[in-house]
Amino acid sequence: MSKKILSVILLFALMAGLCGSAFASETEPHEDGYFDAMLTPSEGFAAVRLDGLWGFATAYGGVKVAIDCAYSAVSPFSEGLAAVRNEDGFWGFIGTRGELECDFIWGAPEGGLQFSEGICAVIDPESGKFGYIDTNFDAVTGFDYANAFPFSEGLAAVVKGGKYGVIDTHGNWVKKAELDFARSFSGGIALVAIGGKWGVMNASGRLVVPCEWEFAAVSEGMAALREKTADGFRCAIADASGEITESNHWEYIAEYSQGLCAVMVKGKWGFINREGVTVVPAVYSLARPFSGGLAAVQKNLEDGRTEAGYVDGAGNYRASYASTIDELGDFVGLTATRKQGNDGCYIIYHDMTESEIAYGVTPNGDGLIGIKTWRGWTLISDRTPLLNPLYPGVSSWAEADVMLAEELGLIEPLGYISSYQRKITRAEFCAFVDVFYRLSGGETAQEVQNPFTDTESAAVIRMAAAGVVNGRTAERFDPSASITRDELCLMLSRLCAALKVTPKQQLKPEFSDIEDVRPWALDAVKMMAGAGVVNGKSGLFLPLESASIEEAVVMMMRLAKAELK
Repeated sequence: MSKKILSVILLFALMAGLCGSAFASETEPHEDGYFDAMLTPSEGFAAVRLDGLWGFATAYGGVKVAIDCAYSAVSPFSEGLAAVRNEDGFWGFIGTRGELECDFIWGAPEGGLQFSEGICAVIDPESGKFGYIDTNFDAVTGFDYANAFPFSEGLAAVVKGGKYGVIDTHGNWVKKAELDFARSFSGGIALVAIGGKWGVMNASGRLVVPCEWEFAAVSEGMAALREKTADGFRCAIADASGEITESNHWEYIAEYSQGLCAVMVKGKWGFINREGVTVVPAVYSLARPFSGGLAAVQKNLEDGRTEAGYVDGAGNYRASYASTIDELGDFVGLTATRKQGNDGCYIIYHDMTESEIAYGVTPNGDGLIGIKTWRGWTLISDRTPLLNPLYPGVSSWAEADVMLAEELGLIEPLGYISSYQRKITRAEFCAFVDVFYRLSGGETAQEVQNPFTDTESAAVIRMAAAGVVNGRTAERFDPSASITRDELCLMLSRLCAALKVTPKQQLKPEFSDIEDVRPWALDAVKMMAGAGVVNGKSGLFLPLESASIEEAVVMMMRLAKAELK
């Protein structure tokens, strides 16, 4: 009888009570997937209301309730967590399967609570002051602020003593509270105001554009600037260093979006790039910022009528069925909306084909759009196939192994995964393989000294002691670096050695780029390929390509299921 590592893992997992949790929240579609109200979808879920209470629905496997409607209010999912309010008015947090991760102890501003960069602004109900917590729900700052805004690029604007300031993720002041206004950072700069005038501040708290402009908009590391003059307006753009570019031709300026900014020339709108060069001629009577690679525009026709459509970044115009820009929504993903008088709106795609009629519509949220029909609110998708919200971004070929790995408790140490197609880091691989090793019966020393100066991860220390991984040097592990495919094979072969097992060689794959495998990994690549643990891509092994999370999980599960000598 063949022996497999998976049999051992299953035995340990069952003894530990790990199996059976991953699919506990399966629910049936509710009345064909229609609801009383719906918020903008996020991370594969849409907040929905039924009979006065809020929960969450998904379109994966059919539009259905994924988390029961049991809350007086909710916020959309962010970084795998959603804030929910109980009947007493306090807020807590749930995970993607509806489990309560943090008790109902927080207050929230009117817009609700959402994580950004692993941190969320909350209100202490006792003091009424704002502070920040992390995804473990531990406070990362004091509760000292009259208002607090989401983190962006490691910085956040806060209000204290009636003034705005900027703090880092530890609550340290980058700019003390002495500004009249401050917004989120984008591309290393943020919009600020002093004395009723606008300027631009960098991430060090230094003003790179003085507060002397009547209008300023900051996005994508670029600032659009405007002030009134005796002859009209002075318009300019500035980069993150504060270098200003002006043109006497610009009569009005909007803000940057997707690298382009709308400007008015001789009463018509066009678009400039980051260098101030015109890329879309100024021929439109109205224009909105770019979204989804297209910008809604309106132009005047010779017969006095108006026509609205979309223009791309190269200046190519495509007419729609709309006559005014107000009827057109912005493209997000593959879809946009078009109003139809006062009766409803169409959902239209890039080819401008009308496909769905609705009486209400939410913005596109991660590929899902809420639409209101005569039966109520439901969901449609601009993606085929639909993505599983419980495993964001996972490919169809990897889904079964990812689900099994989670069922066995192997995924949990990685925390929230924004996309399984993201490259796995060295520290994440150690966290994953550490559980695999211990569930497979691997021996670990009771006390092991940390040889590395750049990480304190217990999983990294254990796996290094077991000989599964090495540091880049004797003292540096480089935990945030990615792992190449040949490195991953070497680590898996060392895992086998540590577990004292050898997978049977049942295949003889040939890769046309085998010579690109580095010599120290060649035997490991041949072993893992021969055991069917790793496959090629169109005849290539691609040894220097960084491995994704889903690839690492699939390889690990194939190793678990491989026959052993």
